[in-house]
Amino acid sequence: MKICIPTKNRVGKLHTDKLFYPYDIYLFVEPQEVEAYKKEYPGYKIINIEKSNQGIAYVRNFILNYFDENILMLDDDIIKLMKRVNKKLIDCSAKEVIEEMENCLTKGYAQATISFIASNWYYTESYKVNTRTWCLSAINTKLIKENNIIYDSKVNCFEDFDFTAQLLSSGLKNICSYKYAFDCIPMSTNKGGLNDGLRQTKSNASLEIIKDKWPGLITIIDNNKTGLKEPQFKWKYFK
Repeated sequence: MKICIPTKNRVGKLHTDKLFYPYDIYLFVEPQEVEAYKKEYPGYKIINIEKSNQGIAYVRNFILNYFDENILMLDDDIIKLMKRVNKKLIDCSAKEVIEEMENCLTKGYAQATISFIASNWYYTESYKVNTRTWCLSAINTKLIKENNIIYDSKVNCFEDFDFTAQLLSSGLKNICSYKYAFDCIPMSTNKGGLNDGLRQTKSNASLEIIKDKWPGLITIIDNNKTGLKEPQFKWKYFK
C-alpha cells in the first residue's frame, strides 16, 4: 500500500509524515515547490503534480492515476493515531493502521478509513459500512478506475464527501474501522493548504454544486468550530 500525502505551502510544517516514517512516503506537490520539498525531505519521494493552483480535486485525481495498486491517501496535518483497548483510546503505530486498512480492502471494500478521535466514542461497534471518510482514506484504485469514479474538479471543498457519494451510488462499498482513530490539526487553524483566504468562497461554491448533484441526500449544517457550513450526507440512503 503506497503512502500518499498531497501537500502545499507546508515545507517544514508537515505532521503526518512523522507518524508514518519510515514507510516509503510519496509527497505530491506543485511544480514551483518541488525543489524546496526535496531539500527539506530528502528521504521521501517528491512527485511533481505538473500543474499549479488546480485545486485539491486535481491533486487527488493525479494520485489515483499515478498508481495501479492500493493507496493510503492522507492529509498532511494528522497528528495522532490511536486504537481502542478496553473501551479506551491509546496511541498505536502506523503499522497497525496500515494492516487494518489492507485487511478491509482485501475483503472487497473499495475504500476504507478509521474514525475521527472526537466521534469515536459514540459508535460502540468495531466497524460501520457505507459512511463518510475522513483525512485518512485507503483506496482500491483498481475498483475505482473500473467504475470511472474521480474527484469532481469543480468541487474544491468537501471533495471527499462527493467522492464517497459517487462510490456508494455506483454500488461499491466502503468501511470505517472504529477500532482505530486519528486526530488532526483543527481545520482553518493550519497555515498553508487551502488556508489561502478563499476557504469560505470555495466552501460556499462547492456546497451549491454538491446540493445540485445529490438532491435530497444532504443537509447543510453549521460547524461552530470552523465557522463554515458543511454538508451532512444521509449515507443510509446509499445502502
